[in-house]
Amino acid sequence: MTITGVHLEPVLAASPDLATYTQLTGLNIVKLYRIEYIENLPRGIESMEWSPVQFFHGTGHCGCLARHASQTLSDKIATPSWCSSPRCAVRGILNHGYVFQYRRGHYFSPHGNTALGYARSKAPGQIYHGVFLCKARNFTMSGSTERYVTRDEDLHPVYLAIVC
Repeated sequence: MTITGVHLEPVLAASPDLATYTQLTGLNIVKLYRIEYIENLPRGIESMEWSPVQFFHGTGHCGCLARHASQTLSDKIATPSWCSSPRCAVRGILNHGYVFQYRRGHYFSPHGNTALGYARSKAPGQIYHGVFLCKARNFTMSGSTERYVTRDEDLHPVYLAIVC
C-alpha cells in the first residue's frame, strides 16, 4: 500500500467547504470529513498533477455510516477506529486510500448522483450512503458519466461525504 489513513477531520456545518461541496455534488450531505493520509511510498499526494476535487466514488458500507451520521463530535477520528468490520468498503478506503478495482480499473464520476446510485446499489436498504470526493490523474473516459484509472495511485479520496 502506498498510503495509510491517519484520521478524519469533521468539516463543520458552518464551513464554506461544506456549502461548496454540497453545491458541487448536488447531494444532501449530512456529514463531511476531510481524510488525512501519510505516504508510505511516494505517490505525490501534494503534487500539482492532480485534478481539483471534482470526482465522486460511491461505495457500500457495513452500516457504520449510520452511527457516524448521528454523532455530533467535532474532534478528529483516527481512521482505524472508524469501523471494525474487515469487509467494509468505507473502512478499506479510509485506511488504505484505494477503491475496489472493477473490470478495467477504479471507477468514479464527475456527477454526484451517479456516485450515489452506485453507493445505493452496493448498500441496499441503508438510509445513509458513502460518497468519496476525489482528485484524479491519468484517467480514461468511460461513457458520459464515468471515468476510471487503472492504478490505485491515480485516484485520491480527499473527503468522505455521508449522504442520504
